[in-house]
Amino acid sequence: LIYGVTYAGTAQLSDLRATLNRFGGTPTSTYNWQQNAANVASAATLSPGDWVCISSQAIYEAETNAKYGEFAQVETVVGNVLNMRERLYLPYTTAANAKVRKMAFCENVHVTGGEFVGGYAGMRYHGGIVFWHCRNFSVRGTRIRRTDYISAQCYKSMNGVFEGVSFSEDSYTGGNIGVDANYGSTSITVANSFFRDLCHAVDASGDTAIGGIARDITAVGNVAVNMTGAAFNTHPGVIGSINFSHNVVHMAVGLTSATPTGMTAIRCMGGSFTAVGKSLYNVTGHGIRHVHQTLPDTTVSTIITGNTIVASATNSADYTNNFGVLVDASVPGGYNVRSVAVSGNSISGFETGVGAYASGYSIKSCVITSNSVEQGSAATFLRGVFVRAAIGYTIGRYTITGNSVLSNVATGQGIYVLAEGAVTNGAVTGNTLIGAEYAMRFDGCNGAIERGNYAVGYATAKHFDSGSQNLDLDRSASPVKVNTGASYTV
Repeated sequence: LIYGVTYAGTAQLSDLRATLNRFGGTPTSTYNWQQNAANVASAATLSPGDWVCISSQAIYEAETNAKYGEFAQVETVVGNVLNMRERLYLPYTTAANAKVRKMAFCENVHVTGGEFVGGYAGMRYHGGIVFWHCRNFSVRGTRIRRTDYISAQCYKSMNGVFEGVSFSEDSYTGGNIGVDANYGSTSITVANSFFRDLCHAVDASGDTAIGGIARDITAVGNVAVNMTGAAFNTHPGVIGSINFSHNVVHMAVGLTSATPTGMTAIRCMGGSFTAVGKSLYNVTGHGIRHVHQTLPDTTVSTIITGNTIVASATNSADYTNNFGVLVDASVPGGYNVRSVAVSGNSISGFETGVGAYASGYSIKSCVITSNSVEQGSAATFLRGVFVRAAIGYTIGRYTITGNSVLSNVATGQGIYVLAEGAVTNGAVTGNTLIGAEYAMRFDGCNGAIERGNYAVGYATAKHFDSGSQNLDLDRSASPVKVNTGASYTV
């Protein structure tokens, strides 16, 4: 069991090399986990260099019951104090039955070339290659095909690389996977590989049994074609850095919102997410979605830059209320998102181009710049850029600059900022807006400056809800409605 000192001062923590320090709750149940040490009942079997799995029964993500757990390497042992090489990501308590287990990895396993062919029997079996409790492993230049559910699985493994591998065809229709990094797997990289006729090319998730959070997942330079779900995907229970960049994705034809695997080209349900330089085509549903799920105070940020995202011709009929880029949450009460940055993307055919929605957390900073958005067609409202805070949540500051928006339906809106909660400290400048109903709309906002935006073809003037205040707007007093064929600068 892990236990810690209570109300230790800075000098005491320094002397002890950071024994876990209580910061709230009862003296035996809650600790300052942002340290690099753990005090255990007995360290007799542990030595410097050993790897351990620290886990507990605490639930990290309620949606899938993923439990706390992570790997750590012992730097030194002083009495019963284990000093780790890195700080722990998550908090552990005796009340949640926290434990430290020494890990024994199968190390330095490398597969090169060859072909693995599965049974293709339509069953949910594990497929071509499975790495269980492995460290420092790789698969290169290999072909894996006609599997049942998973082509290659990483289970409580770390430091794995898949490079130049071909994954194709899987008989399981409930959400088959090329590379599965789950149940505590850490530092898994998939690069320059090819995926065809699958649901998920790369998929990561947390553990529901012993405990383990997938951490630091990278997928770069891959090509995935005829995909029936989120090609690069994480479920709840993922922490660290998630980097899905420079991949090409073609989604399959004929997908709808009823498809059991859910529809989006790229989805991350972890904390820190980067998506740069992707090319996504024939997308059904959302293009790139970052769903903030994180409950503990890990790094929470979004960078989505320089992507080409093209919806299918029937996206509005197949999956209504779709976004080219959507940053939102589904777990209420999460920690604040430190930053959202969406820039330089080319987005076409979606009902809304870029959306940032503080729905289960608050956003400290939101920057949406230099995106090109051509909206699709639908019966409902369309927005080029949509920034929204739900009741009880806040967007602290936001910048919407240099975007180009084309609306294709009568209800189209260029930029819409909606404060059901609180949206403050905004700058909306230098955007080009061509379209239908409202060029810019601010509802319930507090504090914004608007300058140098150009709008043409809108049926009404800018709309400012009576609930907004402290707005500094160009020609904000003009009551004139502008005909569809007219142009004006706001």
